[in-house]
Amino acid sequence: IALRQTEPLEKKVLELHQKREPGQDAAGVMDEFVGIARSLETYGIDPHPVKDHRGTQLYLGINFSGISTFAAGRRAQHFRWPEVHKINFEGKMFIIHLAYTDDRREVKKHTVGFKCPSGSACRYVWRCAIEQMLFFTLPNSQQASVMSGGGFFSWGTKFKYSGRTEREILSESLNALRQQKLNNTSPSKRKAQSVPATPSSPQGDLAEIRKSRYSSLPRSTMSEPLGGCNDHHMASSVYCTDNPLPTLETVSEEARKTNGESNDHLSDYYFRDS
Repeated sequence: IALRQTEPLEKKVLELHQKREPGQDAAGVMDEFVGIARSLETYGIDPHPVKDHRGTQLYLGINFSGISTFAAGRRAQHFRWPEVHKINFEGKMFIIHLAYTDDRREVKKHTVGFKCPSGSACRYVWRCAIEQMLFFTLPNSQQASVMSGGGFFSWGTKFKYSGRTEREILSESLNALRQQKLNNTSPSKRKAQSVPATPSSPQGDLAEIRKSRYSSLPRSTMSEPLGGCNDHHMASSVYCTDNPLPTLETVSEEARKTNGESNDHLSDYYFRDS
């Protein structure tokens, strides 16, 4: 489990494992492992042996946060990607051009160089640094330009980044999660849409509905007959010729006026189309 696995390390791992709560699933263990690992200074780092200007043996590491140097297992320097202005190499020298803001908010420029074991190793370190810098800093791969490295005393090298950047991968992952949530909720939506809606108006023949509704309403005795008297429904009606009309009575003008207003009111009420 480790590069230099020793017996004390194995005992420590066993001790920590026994303190864990049982029943944790594999996904939860992996999430916890990644959460602890990414907080370490050496997370995602492939160490490259280099020497500083004093000849001190160091290890150069490159990850999502920037470029770091390690001495005796501890981080000695850390150059964040926003501070890295340019990366180049000349022969065996790996060169980092920095541009940062000091406490007085003044832009300062600084150059740091590290000596690699060979020229090919230096070119390899330069390519790794360029590739990770573009991956973690560019919005998309279309904005990647051709990077040139090397100087007068070394073979020139060009590098063109291809592939997706970190932001593109995160964006695609978020879109995939949103699409998955929509797919999980779509069956319930389809089920709700499959329920038949209540009709806003009655179905059937509109003429029959109006006829049945109209015939169910009470009629005024002052109306004209609607049909012949041969219909069984109208056999007992006052409009049939077999049934003589009642004898007219003489009434006063005031009573006729009152009776006319009452009949007009009833006529409007009974024959109003609903």
